[in-house]
Amino acid sequence: MAPSAAKKKRKFFGKKRAATAEASSAPSAESVGENGAEAEPSDGQTSARWKWLKFFAFSKDTKSRTSAFSTSLVTHIVIIMVLAFLTLPPLEKKELLTLLSPVSETLPEELEEMPLADSEFTLTDSATVATSASAASAEVFSSTPVLTSTAQAISDDMAAEMSDMTPAAPSISLNQLGSDQLMSVMGGSKGVGRAVVDSYDQAFDQLTQEILAMLREGKVLALWCFDQSGSMADDQKVIRDRLERVYTELGLAEEAGDGNLKTAITSFGANFMIHTREPTDKLETIKAAIDEIPVDGSGEEITYLALANAIEQHSSFARKGKRQVAVILVSDESGNRDDIAAHLEATIALAKKNRCRIYTLGREAVFGYPYAHISWKHPQTYVVHYIPVDRGPESAYAEQLQTEGFHRRYDSHPSGYGPFEQSRMARETGGIFFMLPNVEMDVVSLDTRRYRLDAMDLYDPDLRDRRTIMYEIGKDTLRSGLTNLIYEMNPYNEEAAKIIVMRSHFSIIPAEFISQVQIELAKLTIYMNYLDRMRSGLEDVWNLRDKEKEPRWQANADLMRAQLLCYKIRLYEYGSYLQAFVENPKSAEATKPPNLDFVHWQLTRRQEMITGEVTAEYVKEAKQLFAAVIENHPETPWAGRAEKEMSSGFGVELTAEYREIIPPGGGDEPLIPVPKL
Repeated sequence: MAPSAAKKKRKFFGKKRAATAEASSAPSAESVGENGAEAEPSDGQTSARWKWLKFFAFSKDTKSRTSAFSTSLVTHIVIIMVLAFLTLPPLEKKELLTLLSPVSETLPEELEEMPLADSEFTLTDSATVATSASAASAEVFSSTPVLTSTAQAISDDMAAEMSDMTPAAPSISLNQLGSDQLMSVMGGSKGVGRAVVDSYDQAFDQLTQEILAMLREGKVLALWCFDQSGSMADDQKVIRDRLERVYTELGLAEEAGDGNLKTAITSFGANFMIHTREPTDKLETIKAAIDEIPVDGSGEEITYLALANAIEQHSSFARKGKRQVAVILVSDESGNRDDIAAHLEATIALAKKNRCRIYTLGREAVFGYPYAHISWKHPQTYVVHYIPVDRGPESAYAEQLQTEGFHRRYDSHPSGYGPFEQSRMARETGGIFFMLPNVEMDVVSLDTRRYRLDAMDLYDPDLRDRRTIMYEIGKDTLRSGLTNLIYEMNPYNEEAAKIIVMRSHFSIIPAEFISQVQIELAKLTIYMNYLDRMRSGLEDVWNLRDKEKEPRWQANADLMRAQLLCYKIRLYEYGSYLQAFVENPKSAEATKPPNLDFVHWQLTRRQEMITGEVTAEYVKEAKQLFAAVIENHPETPWAGRAEKEMSSGFGVELTAEYREIIPPGGGDEPLIPVPKL
């Protein structure tokens, strides 16, 4: 039942503004809990048909039993509203220029899976940059900008020097790499930040040619560094089996004979391990060393510290033998952010000092987002968990909204590039990032689309160091405005999440359902006002969009503009739908064969809307903005996100979510812990 169009239009939309942006689409039909991490436990079932609202509305007994609850509910809502307004104060238009001015105040801390510190949105001066307290070469990392208490002003001379840094890395397909190009990668020139491959076979063919090219210049140490995480076990087996062919081919080459090529095997998880007593040219020893690599269940990957250790501990061997070093990293993750903050730049500097080229066999980064999620069903509780793995973003800092409108993102939308850190390492050391296809079928919302390389050339991410990139963002009004907007709407911040994370599943118990709906409706008005602030601020600087020289930043602005309008439409639909559901609820079976229990109502997306007469003109505008993204940035991740957004619809619906019934006695055993990948 749609609300009154005349009244609601004024309340929720106010004065119409042009706006466009793209929305990320988290999985809508999965058993995801309130925070998206797991499905909610069953609340229990009562009858064969679930028409509790009729009973709730007309039963005198029920009304008498809920009067006290109603009083408590009103008090609870008032408290929620007061706390919310204390957290996110009323947004006045005069604040917008502060929001979208150059980054001259604090930059938020990096996104974390765990709750963030209260200082997430503190402000600082734009002429400051983060520096490492431990070493000048150790770079402050985050998927979002970070400024620390050790920040220092950049002098004009240093700023001028930074502006002359090398541009973004090249991105090519393997069939574009000829022998002349291969040789040009050697000898200190920049490496390749992205080489798209279709399989390990293709990557190994190319890697073989790389090592042969190095052997023509002198002796080589091939230093392998394997990720110990459970998700890499199958990859290690594939690599072990293919190594025999690679080393057989190398053995047939005259350059690889007489001990000119030696190999060492290392691995890492929470710790670093060396599996070869000394570098060897014996294939069986190499294969046996790979077989010794353990599975680390800690979920920790000290990728860059491990690379530094591998290089340092083999530096004497390489130096005495006058060997070049080819470091081959094998990992499906971008690495822990603390490790990157402390060791990325130091590792790059160490590799250059020791004549090391770093090659990575890795996975494509998630578009503008730090995480992919692996779906894992608990064998005892049957709860579906979405386990995060570090896999992005492709840029130095997050350039896309981290929310999909209702909660944090759970999509795995492909970026067309590798993770920033690994692409940067390859470019800086003369190596190659081999972007392998994603074959993991348990990745949430897996999207296997591929982009035209020629279409993507203009959108390459900047692979300079983060310090330089953030300094330049801070000098640009549009870029810093977009960046701040992303962090203002950061669902990983506990305080912001109180408003911008909306409930996506609801109880099947009537009193709890009503309570949950009322709280969401109270939050909704604040959130929509918050979105108005974001949209108005973006419009205030929109005249700078056409002056932006980089297509990548133009696309970021176009997508975000459509996204913000789309989110507001969906929120309005969300509130109206919940009100209509209370008035006329659905029915659902308490159980389904063979052994399923009704556990909660799950929010999903759909094309159909109940607020058509109110939202029609805004839906039309949002579709036009998404269509413009597709037209102006064809066959890119931005166009793909816009297509996904429109295809998922602007409407919402509550659907019955079922879960397998735990067999009698099945809860007696200690619960298996959720794995860390």
